[in-house]
Amino acid sequence: MKMKASIMRLWSRRLSRRFQRQLIDVPDVQLQVLKRLMRSAQHTEFGLKHHFADIDSPADVRQAIPLSTYQDHAPYIQKIADGASDVLWPGSPLYFATSSGTTSGKKYLPITREMLNGQFDSTRYCLANFTYRLGLHSAHQGKWVLFADPPLFQNYGTIKSGALSSILTKEKPKWVNGMSFPSRRVDIIPEYEDKITATARETIGQDIRGIVAMPPLLLLYLRKVEELSGKPFHKVFPNMKIISTAGMSFEPYRDLVQSIVNQRVTYIQTYPASEGYFAFQNEKHDTSMVLMPDSGMFYEFVPVSEMNLPNPRRLWIGEVEVGVPYVVHIHTCAGLWGYNMGDVVEFTQLNPPKLQVLGRVGQSLNAFGEHFTQVEVDTAVAKVVRETGFKVTDFALTPVMITENGLPRHEWFIEFENGADPNRFSQRLDEILCLQNMCYDDLIRGKALNPLTISTLKHGSFKKLMLETGRAGTQYKTRRFIQTEEAQLLRRISESITA
Repeated sequence: MKMKASIMRLWSRRLSRRFQRQLIDVPDVQLQVLKRLMRSAQHTEFGLKHHFADIDSPADVRQAIPLSTYQDHAPYIQKIADGASDVLWPGSPLYFATSSGTTSGKKYLPITREMLNGQFDSTRYCLANFTYRLGLHSAHQGKWVLFADPPLFQNYGTIKSGALSSILTKEKPKWVNGMSFPSRRVDIIPEYEDKITATARETIGQDIRGIVAMPPLLLLYLRKVEELSGKPFHKVFPNMKIISTAGMSFEPYRDLVQSIVNQRVTYIQTYPASEGYFAFQNEKHDTSMVLMPDSGMFYEFVPVSEMNLPNPRRLWIGEVEVGVPYVVHIHTCAGLWGYNMGDVVEFTQLNPPKLQVLGRVGQSLNAFGEHFTQVEVDTAVAKVVRETGFKVTDFALTPVMITENGLPRHEWFIEFENGADPNRFSQRLDEILCLQNMCYDDLIRGKALNPLTISTLKHGSFKKLMLETGRAGTQYKTRRFIQTEEAQLLRRISESITA
């Protein structure tokens, strides 16, 4: 194991230095990526229609390629599924990645060899960064737990389709298999509760140094390890070094996870998606993430404030500013062009570019003029958790239009890890929201809105909600803002759980 760690340290030094060279001039790297994309796809159906051969600059892109959504790409994707080649990208994709459907219906996103290479290169850069630059080479002296969807594939037309994590697991280098869990036997288990239980069983007694998982799945695994072993987590895995999360903000979960892990570990947040690998956290104490300059994507950023305008500004990385919310649009080596990711990001610095994900377009709440965003409510809950010591497993909120005194309010559904005082929590949460959000503060002070209320849910309510609504798996993300129907379902689920 020590020899493996030494080899990883040497490999990581070389790879980390290569990545640092990319960060010296990110705009120049992005221009080279743009030119490669245009040259590669100029003879495709889409490339010919939009004159890729004449595109040489970001200004040319804005003139030639319209901003688009999945619906705009769907006819081309259907052609590919029906057997056509050279449609969006030369040849045919290896797979379609099926989306998690967080804000829309099921999508089939093309995965090419070039895109897979970009995904794996980005993962290697992240690995090299924490091994060499952050000095965490001892993480490679043991094994890792890597959660992925079961390797289940179906054909969409002539192309094999499945979850991105299933595709990456199938295509990953064979040398990774000997370093990670779950085993193939466990990996194929379709039900996630059963899979997590089986993973915990086969990892107890192993020297686990790292975990990669979405925050809700991470919590389920941590609890299951303690339940099956009968020991505190840090006694089972005393050499834990790294926990890597993706897909949603880790902050509301951080204190609860740390209370279970109960040892010094490094938390790394990453920003991968079915469309590509965008960024990773490259410093221990800075949760913003460095943008990947050369992973097969050319980025454009549209200010959130202009998204509903007929001709919004389209900025490339050489034009963005710090502190402005942007909607991410991408041009990729899998054949997505001007594609709206639906993610809202904000740059925290420009040299090199680092960003934080604020949430999803449409994942906001403005029922009463409060203008809540996902990052705002995540931040508020994280602050209350830190101040009070009450541990939150998960939460969501919904607007309530009519109450006893005729004024509307927000009802928050919170699943606490242990005993908590909902009144104390709600009072402090309301105070922090007022401090953070001027619009909400005006509504509360102006007696146009009642203070929020909290409905405490029984343990396991959110997990059961995800199962009942078909959102279980490595890609599932809790919706912070829910409609009345989902709120009623969540309440019924909690009432049905026996203590």
